[in-house]
Amino acid sequence: MKHLINIFKEYKYELLLIYTYMLIAEGLLLLQPYFLGKTIDGLLVGNWNWLIGLVLVYAGSTMFIYKRMVYDTKVYTKIYNNIVMGFIHKTDVDNSSKVARTDMAHQIVDVLESYVHYYISVIVTVLGSLVFVMRGSLITGLGCFNWRHWTRGISRLDS
Repeated sequence: MKHLINIFKEYKYELLLIYTYMLIAEGLLLLQPYFLGKTIDGLLVGNWNWLIGLVLVYAGSTMFIYKRMVYDTKVYTKIYNNIVMGFIHKTDVDNSSKVARTDMAHQIVDVLESYVHYYISVIVTVLGSLVFVMRGSLITGLGCFNWRHWTRGISRLDS
């Protein structure tokens, strides 16, 4: 964990840019169903304005996903190379330890590349969905937070 925190400190600006691209792309992905619904409603009455917005949302999300993928490949490769090169040239470490540490370095980069992205995506999707539900109906949105109702139903199923 200490090594992961040190990586975050050393590459904070690069990782911040990657996660900013990701947040923007996730936000635009959340807007797609809204714009799609408005586009369909508009096209039924002959209004093409929402179609332009839908195309811009799709293009924007695709652009930010692509920019993140290109940039994060460079950053994660740099992180991996710096970790590996930090111990590969040591003469006091045997080859099997070097191979094991190389694999561990790959696992660290996997955490940054996959798991952190996944958690950010899930958080943005859940919170964004709640915002859309609450925007439509505050009562329904607040009902999502009624945990006693949900846990009461679960406890009845257990008995």
